[in-house]
Amino acid sequence: MARAKTLLCNGRFVNSLYEFKDLSKQDSSSFDARLYLGDSYAKMSYADSARDVYDFMLDKNHLDSMQVKMVTQRKGWLPVTGVAAIIETFPNYVGLAPLFNYYSDNLSFKLTQLGSRLELGLTNFLSLGATFMKTWLSADPTALDQNIINSIPNLPGAGSLRHSRSCLC
Repeated sequence: MARAKTLLCNGRFVNSLYEFKDLSKQDSSSFDARLYLGDSYAKMSYADSARDVYDFMLDKNHLDSMQVKMVTQRKGWLPVTGVAAIIETFPNYVGLAPLFNYYSDNLSFKLTQLGSRLELGLTNFLSLGATFMKTWLSADPTALDQNIINSIPNLPGAGSLRHSRSCLC
């Protein structure tokens, strides 16, 4: 067991795999041998084989709660592949954020926006988002009179504004 663990720690995964296979055949109830056998498969990027070993341990062995936690943790580290990856990881995340903006100035102009943003994580590197927004604009037509605008001190460009009596409604 010590030799197999040393091989695993030193990165000699093929040799450690053979050692742990032999150890698990010699003692089929050995928790460590099966656990490190799964780890050897995982280190060699054989996630499906590692998952099979971990599933076998959870199904057939009588494990205590700490051992179950160790096996499920290692199983969670394995990448999910194939169609199961899409089913198990969709959606990766969902984000919903409310949006509210309000602006008002001393010329009676008002802007109000109300909406939300929705994000859906399709995979761990691709997401899809949408923003829904309703906007209200309003202004008092009498406040848009050129004489009133010219009377505002320090308003840049006040003299160049054209006379307008339109309403932004």
